Amino acid sequence: MYHHKFHVGLIGLVLLAGTFSAPAFATKSSPRILTFNTISNQTIRWKLDKSEVKIGKLTPLEKIKLHRFQNVIEKQGISPKDAALKIGDTSFKLMKSHAGTYQLSLSQYNRVFFTIDYDNHTVKILQVGGNVYNNSLSYLA
Repeated sequence: MYHHKFHVGLIGLVLLAGTFSAPAFATKSSPRILTFNTISNQTIRWKLDKSEVKIGKLTPLEKIKLHRFQNVIEKQGISPKDAALKIGDTSFKLMKSHAGTYQLSLSQYNRVFFTIDYDNHTVKILQVGGNVYNNSLSYLA
């Protein structure tokens, strides 16, 4: 009888320990994985590509918001969505009119338009300024 209770207790401990290791087998929808940008305990570092950006005129406050967004991605390596949440009041969203293009509000008028390469963890900024994405925009501030 004592031997049987020992095995039942041991099995219970093994099962209990398994519940603590379960996050290692979590799905993509796990908040732990999304919050810390980790996959298999490797930290994902996001990069910023501004090589082809077209820039319009911005107010000083819009410039500050833009720099904060860029700095959070470049220096902290976090995702663009998390960067937008961190700087606040940006209305981060995927555009319906231009497939694969996202926008971030700098003000009621000016936006940042960019694409996200999830495979390479890169944010490519396409246009800064205006409230409509125009891939033929040619003015620079």
